Amino acid sequence: MGIGQRSYKAARFSLSLLSAGIFCILAAGAQARAEAPVPLGGIAVEEPGPVHLSRLDLILTPAIIEARYQFQNMSGEAVEKDVRFSLPPQPVKAAQGQGGALNRNAIGFTLSADKRFPDLEARPNAILKDVDGTVLDVTDDLTRAGIPLTADLAAIGKAAEKLDPLTRKSLVSSGILGREGTEDAGPRWSLARHYVYRQRFPVNDIVKIEHSYRPISAQGYFQVSGLLAEKYCINDESMGMLEGKNTRSLRKRRRPLFAQEIEYDLETANAPIAMFNLVMNPADNEAALFTCMKGVKDNGKGTYAAAYENFTPSGPLKVLVVY
Repeated sequence: MGIGQRSYKAARFSLSLLSAGIFCILAAGAQARAEAPVPLGGIAVEEPGPVHLSRLDLILTPAIIEARYQFQNMSGEAVEKDVRFSLPPQPVKAAQGQGGALNRNAIGFTLSADKRFPDLEARPNAILKDVDGTVLDVTDDLTRAGIPLTADLAAIGKAAEKLDPLTRKSLVSSGILGREGTEDAGPRWSLARHYVYRQRFPVNDIVKIEHSYRPISAQGYFQVSGLLAEKYCINDESMGMLEGKNTRSLRKRRRPLFAQEIEYDLETANAPIAMFNLVMNPADNEAALFTCMKGVKDNGKGTYAAAYENFTPSGPLKVLVVY
């Protein structure tokens, strides 16, 4: 693929995005679309200690993301740890009318541990970004004030009406609530949800955990403009591959090319990963895939793959599928 070799000089590319709303959820069974791809990640063992991630198989397609983990307890005794899957924070104000998008069912998240399906506990928390960019956890402030950790603006409004003047003043001065009578009135925090369960890790045994969900991606027309060439390391060689794959397709379908942006937050994994296997399947043999991830190769069978040892991620996996 010539990944990351040199920027494609003749043209750069961008998406004319077709949908709006960071958590815009479509009809049942459909994929979630957004103005920009949301880099959801995978599970993580909290305070892992002797529990090491010995293997991760990540299978990424435009319709579904699957991850298969193998954890091993390297200590001399069994331990219990919390295993967490997190959804990124979303501004509460932006959730009006789509509060259900803040839960795992909106992306079809499923998880199994050694072929069992544990009960996942939802643990919401409130995040506030300060003017200087500092991220603050204001969960305790809201709990003490009696304001529910929900995306239901009506419930938040009712709780805010019951605030005593001193508490309201404190929340406004700290930036948690906007001042009444201004455009900034109401909740200023973002809500994140973490889904957690307790997992036992026997001595030196392998615990297999698997999960899957629909990615929240951005989709649109593939056009000659913008800066996608730099973001996805599109170069002369990979453009030649795209043209070769799609000449026949364009003649047959008589339509413009479409593109889909997908991101996966690799840094959620407990690094280093002893063995990391990545498989990306565009789900269309005539589709092309672009990424700056080093070592990814087109295997000629409609999939792209890479394998790494002692892998420590340095950022999200960003993928562009053109079809």
